[in-house]
Amino acid sequence: MKELDDGERDAIQLALENGIDTVLIDESEGRRAAVQRHLKVTGTVALLEKAGQRGLLDFRSALTELERTNFRISASIREEFLRRNP
Repeated sequence: MKELDDGERDAIQLALENGIDTVLIDESEGRRAAVQRHLKVTGTVALLEKAGQRGLLDFRSALTELERTNFRISASIREEFLRRNP
């Protein structure tokens, strides 16, 4: 896991050590490493989507706020999330 940053490496290691089956990772290399270790992966936007579906927040507003940070998401993935959450 040398190619991963510390946070991704630690998240994967903690999940494996504690029998956790899902990790929150956005970067493609980290996601790939987690899947190779038979972990399920979710991302920040999917987590916001789930919270929106449960009525915990307004998904579109949360996505807008997230995009005001240094978080990056491809236009095609963004549009898919927006399509699913009118």
